Amino acid sequence: MATADTDSLARGSLRLYLNPLRQAVSASTWRATWYLLAYLVVGWVLFGAVLTAGIAAVSCTGRPRRRVGRVGSTTYGKISSDRL
Repeated sequence: MATADTDSLARGSLRLYLNPLRQAVSASTWRATWYLLAYLVVGWVLFGAVLTAGIAAVSCTGRPRRRVGRVGSTTYGKISSDRL
């Protein structure tokens, strides 16, 4: 049978106090706060990186290419002076 000491060691070093004032200044509350803050920051950074890569991939592969020069008798990409 597990004792209270081995149960707390198995769960880690976080403690839960019933007194809300003591819980507010305990190390476990601030460790959890920093963990959640880091989780949010890393999540937003990864989201930004994936979004940037996705936009770059779509813009590089999805845009049509311009034809420059002559194709048959039509000039693409240039304005000739006789058309003005």
